[in-house]
Amino acid sequence: MKTTRNYEIWRGDASDQEVFKMLEKAKKAFKKYFLLTFIPIISIFAIGRAIYCYNNYIFIKTKGRGKGSTLVRCWLGLGVIGNLFIPLIFEKILENNETRGRKVLGFDKL
Repeated sequence: MKTTRNYEIWRGDASDQEVFKMLEKAKKAFKKYFLLTFIPIISIFAIGRAIYCYNNYIFIKTKGRGKGSTLVRCWLGLGVIGNLFIPLIFEKILENNETRGRKVLGFDKL
């Protein structure tokens, strides 16, 4: 129940159409960064962004109730372990800085 309330607070007065656009942008950004995780050096930077985009995509899609796919989380988790936790730093930076996070998700172009 608490996460649904958080979703309603996050959504604010956005219309369903705006939320759908945000969902599509988050999904597109996740796919882009997920594919970049397969490139060795670039994956160090892309995994943190992929985790951030995936968490936002699942949050919007399930309205704050879902946890997402275990397979995707396992792949991204193995990438984090393989790259020595560097992506977690990027994920925290994106989480704490709203403008950078909105830019990564593509919401700044809406």
